[in-house]
Amino acid sequence: MSEAYRRAHRLGERDRHEAVAASHSPYLHALDEMISASDVSGREALGIMEVPLDLVVGTKTNARRNAFSRNFMPLLDDNTEFASKWSRLYSIQVSEGFRDPVKVFEFMHRFYVQEGNKRVSVLKYVDSPTIQADVIRLLPSHWDGRESRLYGEFLEFWRAVPIYDVEFSREGSYRRLAAHYGRDLSQPWDEAAVDRLRADCQYFTTVYRQQGGSHLDITPADALLVYLSIYGEEPLISTPAQLLSQRIGKIWSELVLSTEDDKVAVVDEPTPADARAAGTAEERAEATPPAARPAGGGGAPDPQAQDQAPRVTIGPLALFPRRPRAGEGPLRVAFLYRGTLASSRWAVAHEVGRQELQRDYAPYVATSKYEGCDTDERVLSAIADAVSAGARVVFTTSPTQMDATLKASLEHPEVCFLNCSLNLPHQSVRSYRARTYEVKFLLGALAASVADNHKVGYRAAYPIYGSIADINAFAIGVALVDPKAEVHLKWATREGSDWRRELADEGVTVLSGADYARPLSDDNKYGLYRMSDGVAQNLALPIMNWGRYYELIVQSLLQGTWEDVPKTSEVQAVSYWYGMSAGVIDVAISPDMPYYSRKMVEVLRNGIVTGTSGPFYGEMRRQGGEVIKGPGSPCLSSEEIVQMDWLNDNVVGSLPRADELTPSAREAVRVSGVIGQ
Repeated sequence: MSEAYRRAHRLGERDRHEAVAASHSPYLHALDEMISASDVSGREALGIMEVPLDLVVGTKTNARRNAFSRNFMPLLDDNTEFASKWSRLYSIQVSEGFRDPVKVFEFMHRFYVQEGNKRVSVLKYVDSPTIQADVIRLLPSHWDGRESRLYGEFLEFWRAVPIYDVEFSREGSYRRLAAHYGRDLSQPWDEAAVDRLRADCQYFTTVYRQQGGSHLDITPADALLVYLSIYGEEPLISTPAQLLSQRIGKIWSELVLSTEDDKVAVVDEPTPADARAAGTAEERAEATPPAARPAGGGGAPDPQAQDQAPRVTIGPLALFPRRPRAGEGPLRVAFLYRGTLASSRWAVAHEVGRQELQRDYAPYVATSKYEGCDTDERVLSAIADAVSAGARVVFTTSPTQMDATLKASLEHPEVCFLNCSLNLPHQSVRSYRARTYEVKFLLGALAASVADNHKVGYRAAYPIYGSIADINAFAIGVALVDPKAEVHLKWATREGSDWRRELADEGVTVLSGADYARPLSDDNKYGLYRMSDGVAQNLALPIMNWGRYYELIVQSLLQGTWEDVPKTSEVQAVSYWYGMSAGVIDVAISPDMPYYSRKMVEVLRNGIVTGTSGPFYGEMRRQGGEVIKGPGSPCLSSEEIVQMDWLNDNVVGSLPRADELTPSAREAVRVSGVIGQ
C-alpha cells in the first residue's frame, strides 16, 4: 500500500475525530438525503468543464459516503480493495494525470459526485485547485430565501460569465463585480473578458489565502470586491504579488468589518462632553429662532434664511483638549465639495458650515476648501494637497466621493477622514448625516394642514440610506393630519423625469421640493411650497446647521473624545446621525402659515427633541396594508430607520431600479443605495 494512502487516511481520521468531537456527521454529505424531488424544479446538462475542487462537497448517493471524511480523505483501512484502487489512481495522477472527467450534480453552487469519488479524493489530497467534470445542474423549486436569492444572482452571472470560481455571500455583489470590469450581466462576455476575470479571481484568491484570508468568514470573492472598490483602477493580474499582499494588509480591517453582522455603530447623539463644549440645549433654545423666508411668490431669496439656525458661539476655554495634540499650531481641516459654489446648493450649504467653524474656532482650527472634486482623481489630488499642507481632518461631502476617500484613508492613517453619507461599513472612514426625517415629519404635517384636495407631493433625489425614512416620515406626518391624504412620490433623478409636470397633471399643488435654494436663483421652489397660477409660495423649509455639526465633530478631536463612541466590536464602522436634539437641524415656518398649523409643528417638534414622540412610534403599515409594527410598539431603532427599504401605505409611487436613474444617481446608489443594482 502506498505511503500516500496512509497519509491521506490519517488526514481523514483526524477530520473524522474533529467532526465527532463537535457533534457533526463525520462523513460526506449525500445529496439524495439532503433534498427530495419536490425541491427540484428542473435540470440542465452543462457539459464538461473545470470546476473548483473547493466546491465539491459530497456524493450524489449514500453508497460511498462513509468511505470518506468530510474533506474527501479516505477512511477505509489500507488493506482493502478500496485502498488499492485509490493508490493506483494516485500513481496515475502523479505520472500522467487523469484524462476522464468525473460526473457531478450541481445544486445551489455546490457539487456532488456521482462517478469518480476516489479521483476527487486523490486530487484533493494533492491540493489540485480544479477538476474536470461533466456537470448536471439541478434547479431549486423555491426562491424565497436569502440563499436561493443569492443563487439566483449567481445564475444570472453564470449565464454571462460561465465560471464557478466566483461566489458571494452578499446580495447584489455579482452586478457590482461586473460594473468594476465595465460590463453588465445582460449578455454573455467575450472569451477574453471571461479569461481575465478567472485569472484575476484565481490570482487574488491565492495571495489572499496566503495572507490568512481563510480565517475570515467571507468568501475570496467578497474580499476581491472590497479590494476592487479601493484599487479597482489598476489591472489586478499585473499587480506584483508583494504589492498585492501589502494592499491586502492595509485593507485588513475593512475585510474583517465585512464579516460582522452589526457593521455600523450609529451614533445619534454627541457625547455629553462635546455637547457641553459646543453649547447646551438651553443655550440653543434661547438662541434666536430661524427666520422664515417671505411667503409671497417670486422675489429674491432671503440671504439669511440658510444661516440662521439656532447656534452658540464657542468660548475659547472650552477648546483646550484633555490630551494635547501632536505638533503645534491649529488643527487643519479640509473640506471637499463635489460641485462648485456657483452651481451646487449642496456645496453652498456645507461652505456656510465651514465658514462658521473657521470663525468660531480660530485660532485653534484652520480650514480649507476644494471645489469641483467630482472624480476619484480630483478627490485624491485634493486630499494629497490638503495632507501635504498639514490637514489632519478631511471631510468629503458626497457619497460618490467615498471610494476615493477610503483609498486615501488607507494611505494616510494619521488623518481622520469623514464622508457625508450614512451607514457605510468602512472602519477607516466615518460617515455623518443629519436625521432629516425629523424635519420631513413636521413638513408632512404642515403640508396636510394646507392641502385642500387630499393630495401632497414629494420630490425625492436618491434612494440612498436615510432617504426612504425621509419619505415615510413625511407621509406619516401627512396622515396624522389628514388620514385620507395621499403622498405622490416622484424621483428627480429618474432618467427622463419631468416630476413637476407629473405632479401638476395629478392635481398636486402642495409639495416638498429640494431642501436648498439653487445658487444665484430667485426660484422659490424649494422646501415646502404651494403652486398657485404658476407661482411658488414658500410655506416652510429645513434649516440645516452644518456649522454646528462640524463643530461637534471637531470638538470631539480637540477634547480627545473621538474614540468615545458606542461600538460593539473592536473593528466597527462609525456613522454619526445627529438631529434636532443636537441642534444640527430645524425647521423655519412662514409667518403667513395659520396659527394652529404653527402650534401643531411646535408640539410635534418638542416631542422629537425630548424623545417622547416621532413618526416611527406605534403602529406602522407599508404599501398594500401590511402591518410593520402593531399598536403600542416602541420606536424603530436607528438601524431600522436608516435601512428602510419600504414605503408607507399612503405613498403613491415606488422605489426606482438603479438602471432607471441618471448616471450620477446610479453612482450614489452604488455606494450608499438601499435598492438593488
